[in-house]
Amino acid sequence: MNTDKITICIPAYKCKDYLDECLASIFKQSYQDFRILLCFDFCKESMEYFKKSIYYNNPKICAYITEAKSTPYIIRNTLWQTCSGRVLFFDSDDIMEDNCLETLSQCTADIVYFRYMPFKEQVSECWYSGNYARGAFYTNKKIFDTTGGFREWLCSADGEFLKRVQIHELNIEYNDNFLMYYRNHLTNLSISPETGMKSEFRKQYRDYTRNMVNPDVKIETVTTKIIPV
Repeated sequence: MNTDKITICIPAYKCKDYLDECLASIFKQSYQDFRILLCFDFCKESMEYFKKSIYYNNPKICAYITEAKSTPYIIRNTLWQTCSGRVLFFDSDDIMEDNCLETLSQCTADIVYFRYMPFKEQVSECWYSGNYARGAFYTNKKIFDTTGGFREWLCSADGEFLKRVQIHELNIEYNDNFLMYYRNHLTNLSISPETGMKSEFRKQYRDYTRNMVNPDVKIETVTTKIIPV
């Protein structure tokens, strides 16, 4: 078992309807050696909601807000640079299975992808997808140092990042456990009209990733300024 503390990086935007449920699922984990880096994407309404919640001032949570509107991928880059050891990327509207961190703590691959169950309103109404999550994954700081972080795209940057990981021949594990519940709603990057699966943005990004010809070059990692909450 890897004994490093797990750092959970969570970008958050317009999340006040979901954040409590997300954080509750983390604090219910059987594995408790973790800390949370939570960053609000210039969304003061969600930040103020968090400051009134039971999780504000919890010693396991370091909360921030960006100085200006950013993107989830740039926020991930910013939080990732402050980490050491093992890192789990997660979204503020999703929910962890109770054994998520315990299972991941036993994984030693450079990057670990795992399965998820989609749902809309209630976790009890989830359905089988058989897919691996791409936006949520478990990794370590040296991946960042080897490949660079995410591109500052509106969507699909996790797919381009995975291709760089594959070309660098890093150790990837596809874990068959269902470790999270993915919430389907209209503001999801994969569902919203601007960034959804059939959007022009996503098509352009996927075409770029498919046709990458010089992926060995470490990209310049874009970050943003964040302020403690």
